[in-house]
Amino acid sequence: MPPRNNPIAGSRGDCLLLIIKRSAPDRSCSPETVFVFPLAADINRFPPEGKARVWRSDDVGETWTPSESGLPDRFFAAVLRDAMTADNADQPGLYFGSRDGLVFVSTDDGANWRQIAAHLPDVLSVRAAVV
Repeated sequence: MPPRNNPIAGSRGDCLLLIIKRSAPDRSCSPETVFVFPLAADINRFPPEGKARVWRSDDVGETWTPSESGLPDRFFAAVLRDAMTADNADQPGLYFGSRDGLVFVSTDDGANWRQIAAHLPDVLSVRAAVV
């Protein structure tokens, strides 16, 4: 992920970001916590190096930590802006879907991920709520 610990700007400024900001004060994380799924901003439109990674910042983008546990190292699909979301649980779940029909979830603030769906049509949008 270029450069070293910042998915916002690649070594040539070549990253496109998808951002979730959770701001509910009664939830498990602070309003400054954001998550991104960067894509190379070239004709390929898949994650840098073809590795699925969700990056987390607890200070609105000053510093970043990658999350890769449970995510594939060979991932050549896009995650669209509306295909990443959080639910409204007390311990919010994070979700993203990809253009190759996969859906992933994290129930521990992005530390670990697991695939929950496959073989879907292009996932253009993901919505989640606790009912």
